[in-house]
Amino acid sequence: MSAQIVNQTIRLLEWNESFRIGVDKVDEQHQRLFAIANRFFDEVAKGESCKTVYDALDQLRDYATEHFADEEALMSVTRFPYFEQHQAAHQQFTDEVQRLRRELFQGNQDLSLELLAFLRNWLVEHILGSDKYAGNYIQERLGNLANGRR
Repeated sequence: MSAQIVNQTIRLLEWNESFRIGVDKVDEQHQRLFAIANRFFDEVAKGESCKTVYDALDQLRDYATEHFADEEALMSVTRFPYFEQHQAAHQQFTDEVQRLRRELFQGNQDLSLELLAFLRNWLVEHILGSDKYAGNYIQERLGNLANGRR
């Protein structure tokens, strides 16, 4: 039994339907963000080399940046009223990940737990809060646009 526990992957984030915002592309990207964040967590938990941990963090940062651009494009097309605030939140996430990465690179290993907590809390709160609100708005607007209404 203990061998099974040792070989299990511990998840930082577990996807479930409560995270679905109703925009398929965004939901798929959120699931991928969870998977990448979990890979990063797994690398830290296993005590992998700094390079492996940095590579996983870089993958998360790069994919988040791509996802944010896609999400912001949908918000722009649908004229989401809180676009600038949402965009600022995305930038704050990216800036914080960069700051924490720099500090890790400079040898501050204690930041691993701070970084993991930040990633988990930010993703959960952002998706369940402002992304859910944006998702409802985008669904409504895209439906209206598809039906010829503005």
